[in-house]
Amino acid sequence: MLSAPTEKEIVTAWPSGAEVLVSIACATFQHAAFVEKAIIGFLTQRTSFPFEIILHDDASTDGTAELVAHYASIYPRIIRCIRQDVNQYSQGIKPFSMLMVPMASGRYIAKCEGDDHWIDPLKLQKQVVALEADPGAVGCFTDAWNERDGQRTSYMDGIYAARPVHRRLQQREMLLGQNIPACTIMFRRDAIIPVPEQLSRSAVGDTVLYVHITRKGHLIYLPEYTAVRLMHEGGVHALKGERTKLGISARLYPVLDELTEGAYAREIASIMTETRFRLELLRLEEEHAVPGLHALLYAVDRNRRNEAAYVRDRQQALSEYLQKLGSVITRDMAAALLLLYGMWTDRPTAVHVRRLDRAIRQLYLANDRCQLVDPAILRQAIDDRWEKCFYMFADHSAGAAATHLLWSGRFDPARWRYLLAAAWRRFRASRS
Repeated sequence: MLSAPTEKEIVTAWPSGAEVLVSIACATFQHAAFVEKAIIGFLTQRTSFPFEIILHDDASTDGTAELVAHYASIYPRIIRCIRQDVNQYSQGIKPFSMLMVPMASGRYIAKCEGDDHWIDPLKLQKQVVALEADPGAVGCFTDAWNERDGQRTSYMDGIYAARPVHRRLQQREMLLGQNIPACTIMFRRDAIIPVPEQLSRSAVGDTVLYVHITRKGHLIYLPEYTAVRLMHEGGVHALKGERTKLGISARLYPVLDELTEGAYAREIASIMTETRFRLELLRLEEEHAVPGLHALLYAVDRNRRNEAAYVRDRQQALSEYLQKLGSVITRDMAAALLLLYGMWTDRPTAVHVRRLDRAIRQLYLANDRCQLVDPAILRQAIDDRWEKCFYMFADHSAGAAATHLLWSGRFDPARWRYLLAAAWRRFRASRS
């Protein structure tokens, strides 16, 4: 058995008579190989305040329930245990939002499932300090390690998930796909109340949770590692295939649109367009035996997408893929198409924009001839990417952005204002 301080040692370090400040919510199911390490991670937290641990076992048959009950018997003042005889998740009941949140008595709730664990004994203390100092914040999270077969990589490594640009994240960023490690989140209990019924209908409860709580404020990002996510075959989402993940996404975003009452309808429509296109690419890979095309465009190392060698390899690969599929496309045209995905080696210019426009037209003609993917889905996805490219061009080149506007026939004042503001930012940066 792993070692942990005794209940007396933990409790005597807390202020006498103080109320529980943090409720740790841990859902378990078939986690016998992992849950003890999770519980030890909770019990070894060093805090200046009382915390409680709520363990919910969803009718495990592998010994998890017995382990949970054992620790609850040793730490009766700290651990509250719920053991189900019938699996609740299979009945449409989400243990975290529907059973554990109503039980929580702390001002804050910290979430961690039984197959993940904390490695920083000051995790809770640091997060409470951050939240107490920022009344406008509703939650706080950190980075974590992804561990698979004994090897660890950063969750926010630019490949698995993007590292947040800012230390404060708003609702829009959470809705648009800023992934965060769920085992590190702590949030104000009153931010989740009332618990939205959409949480019970979504296959991705964490995303719904983040979007829901950020209606009341922002999340704080602490750039350090406090937890480990175990990537294993029994995990809920970690090792799912791309098609499965995209299917989940396609069902998630209509729920988020409903939750936010249409406030992000335009952004969600764009995400749904991209999702349909990605599913078409996966179908194309299977039917034409060209595995890797989807990964070429979407499994991108965000840290390297402007490195010359990295981009050149992808230009060559994209050209070869499209030629195999019957589309005659040069490497220059492939390079132009990669601009749509934020990959380039030279600062975009007006020439690049014109070349991209020609490449897109060529791609449409080739697809009309070969009927590789649904033409309507292709046009919607590429047109959507083309529109988004304006902001990327404006941030790097006034000439490229102006050419984009002229080619698009889009002369709305908001875009011209953005273009002028971006040019002014670059001018000021060059003078500093």
